[in-house]
Amino acid sequence: MGKNYCVIVDAYSSGALIAPRLKEIGVECIHVNSIVPNSNLYNFLRGAYDESDFLFELDYNGNFDDTISAVAAYGPVCVIAGCHTGVLLADMMGTKLGLHSNNAETTEMRINKFKMHARLRQCGLSYIKSYMSNDLDEFKTAFYSVFGGGPVIVKPKDSAATDSVSLCYNESEMAAAFNGIIHKHNLMNIYNDDVLMQEFIKGDEYTVNSVSFQGRHIITDIWDGRKVKKDRHIIYDIQNLLPYEGIIQNSLVEYTKNVLDALGFEFGFSHCEVFMTEHGPVLIELNPRLFGSQVPKLTFNCIDECPIPRLVSSVISEKSFVNVENGYRLKNHAAVVDLISNKQGIVKALNNIDKIEALESFWGMDFHVNVGDEIKATIDLFSSPGTVFLFHTDESVIAKNHADIRRLEGEVFLV
Repeated sequence: MGKNYCVIVDAYSSGALIAPRLKEIGVECIHVNSIVPNSNLYNFLRGAYDESDFLFELDYNGNFDDTISAVAAYGPVCVIAGCHTGVLLADMMGTKLGLHSNNAETTEMRINKFKMHARLRQCGLSYIKSYMSNDLDEFKTAFYSVFGGGPVIVKPKDSAATDSVSLCYNESEMAAAFNGIIHKHNLMNIYNDDVLMQEFIKGDEYTVNSVSFQGRHIITDIWDGRKVKKDRHIIYDIQNLLPYEGIIQNSLVEYTKNVLDALGFEFGFSHCEVFMTEHGPVLIELNPRLFGSQVPKLTFNCIDECPIPRLVSSVISEKSFVNVENGYRLKNHAAVVDLISNKQGIVKALNNIDKIEALESFWGMDFHVNVGDEIKATIDLFSSPGTVFLFHTDESVIAKNHADIRRLEGEVFLV
């Protein structure tokens, strides 16, 4: 009976793609929602959720024993975190039930970015110098004594989606960033009882996606990510899918596998954001869950082996999880373009949609705001008004269409 059931915690964003694939091979899924119903975060993430993919759903209300009892009756074989909000509860449930999962005793160093880098330093891996405090005076002292007066990155210690990430060049900017974070709930609805300050690292940014089973890791896809600075904020611009082979990719793959081992990641989906510096790769952060949005679905068109089928097959048979050393084969090119809004107000009309859809490499588009909704100036991933997905055999076409989107987007949302 246990071979036929899987628990998914917060099957939102790309996590909504997991259950349908499990159903295809005869696995029934139970959904556990850990987010307060009808909260802003719940309403933002819930759009991708399809209740028909699940046998039933439970709202986790803080009573862990009741939740465990309810799902244990079905003898599930594993617990998977669908998105970032579900990581902690998924680890707790999997550990309690003795299932394939990640050990709850080490979850903190996979979601707390200060402890994450402390662990890398302990293991002799490249890390980012970090400082954490809830006291502004201590922060100011460390700004000079630890970081030499900047520049520094200031951000929450355990959030996601570039939430409140600020690049600060002086004490005034650092203090403003600190005050904007401390004693507030972040986008993951976690209370910021501390604030993280890190040295500013120069380098190109990459995202390395992987799937793990019993401590073995398969690198499923690698993305070259570009961000732009807007005021103090750092926001996503474009991410391009890379081939597996290459001098940079080889270094990223080796380093990422060492990071996953050091941080005790043993089961499920993960993606590591990594800087490639003149001294080699250094982790920005590990995200112990699937890469977001429709990206995993997009990669189905581009590579020969995709992360979701990999893990899904291992749920049924350990023999199905094969640690492929020669990596994936890139068949097509792809890119993810996050829209950037400089406007604020109520959306009166949508414009230029047909022009974006007519782009040669257009694959799909997600809008987070519609006519009548409030639109805000983009400062992080959650305040981006939407995402455009591109797919083509010629990467130069994608580059041209990226420029086209930036030219058109200013008139998409009429305020």
